[in-house]
Amino acid sequence: MKKRAILVYCSVLAFFILQCSASSAIVQCGDTITQSINLNNNVLNTTGGTICPEDGLTISGNNIVVNGNGFSVQGNYVNRGLIITGINVTLKNFVVEKFIIGVEDRNHRSFLENNQLKNNYYGIITGLKNTTIKNNIINNNNYGIYSFSSTGNSNLSLIGNVINYNYIVGIFIDSISNSSIINNTFYENGEG
Repeated sequence: MKKRAILVYCSVLAFFILQCSASSAIVQCGDTITQSINLNNNVLNTTGGTICPEDGLTISGNNIVVNGNGFSVQGNYVNRGLIITGINVTLKNFVVEKFIIGVEDRNHRSFLENNQLKNNYYGIITGLKNTTIKNNIINNNNYGIYSFSSTGNSNLSLIGNVINYNYIVGIFIDSISNSSIINNTFYENGEG
């Protein structure tokens, strides 16, 4: 896969280069994100369209914030929209739709906030420690949130989410300890 440079906009003042807390970026399907960014557009495929034929984005940087700014990553009902492999990643303000897995959280201390996950088979899959899922709209998936652990995950927090119209189940939790489910809205899910 061809790697692309992420455009970074920072100001230069006298002899000092000011470090940006997040760069502005135009990203394509299949890109790997290693630093904090703010999206400037929907995630594009190589022909400039908005349907990702494979995975959307992989977020592999540690201690970063990836802000979708309300833009979307859209699939064709295969693969994964957003894959988190970094530690302590904040993923916010994305619209993720039409993937097998909308967001796959593969690492620890993830924070998913203000995202909309719709029309995926799984909205979010997580099974790791210290994951917070807050103020998301998770609707019209088969499984809204699917959380499991073979090692005894702990500290899953679901706060202020709207979880509705998920066909099989709104939330599925298996072998998770110390979970907090606070002020979520559930309706018209198959179960849970």
